[in-house]
Amino acid sequence: MLPGMGGLTRNLLVVSIVLCLASSSAAFAASTARGKARHRPAASLTYLVFFSGSGRFTSTDTEATEATEQCAGATDTVVEHTTVHWDTGYTLTIPRKGELLAHSVKGTYFRTQTRSTWTQESTVTPAGCLGGNQTCSGTLDPSSPGVPAFAGDARRPELTISITGQPQAELHAESVNDWVVAPDVTGSPTCSLYAHFHTALEPFALGSKFNPANASLTVANAMAGDFFVPRSKLRSGKRFVMKVPQTPNHQPPANCAALTIDSAACSEALQWKGEVSFRPL
Repeated sequence: MLPGMGGLTRNLLVVSIVLCLASSSAAFAASTARGKARHRPAASLTYLVFFSGSGRFTSTDTEATEATEQCAGATDTVVEHTTVHWDTGYTLTIPRKGELLAHSVKGTYFRTQTRSTWTQESTVTPAGCLGGNQTCSGTLDPSSPGVPAFAGDARRPELTISITGQPQAELHAESVNDWVVAPDVTGSPTCSLYAHFHTALEPFALGSKFNPANASLTVANAMAGDFFVPRSKLRSGKRFVMKVPQTPNHQPPANCAALTIDSAACSEALQWKGEVSFRPL
């Protein structure tokens, strides 16, 4: 070895080690940066939201009829018993941060494992008048573009959310727009009249159609839920469930005579309970 070569060799070795350490540090920093990028929370979250529940509706409507001779002054008392089950789905995308005011999405899923049922009994007094008594039974479907409550009905229920600086977000969830009687109604021979998407929850469901002053009295409003969700739950990106109470607003009036045309007496009641589940995508 030439004089001075030992020192040169040691210097080269030190430089090599330094460069190696620098390269390793750079690689580690790049790897850490990539890891942080991969684990950085997304700017928004998407949930499948399902509003499900069940309820029952009853009504008794005694109508005065126009008849002559022995049937003059006859009345027809119509009693409805309805049970409803629903499971309405929405796809909701929300920001992790910031505000979202009155953001609405339309329902995309309408189905339940338990069928909703409907019966309507018509009792005529005096007996034998107006075609006699009648009893009809059937199942119900929530109205949708494929099962319209009236010709050209393309409505779908909506979910609306408002996120502000408050610790809780405010939500309004519709379950259905209307309930309609499905085909294949059974019972008296004249029950076939009801087998063409006849509206259920009467007379309440028809109140807004007869009188513009009753515009807010709709099945959609009566069976919608208003509730609050903590922002912390929405930001978590985890599944959770919220109970939805029946609100007093826009419920069927106990005395429904004003919602009909020929009622001599009318009473009705609707009770339901539900829950909303949030499932992250």
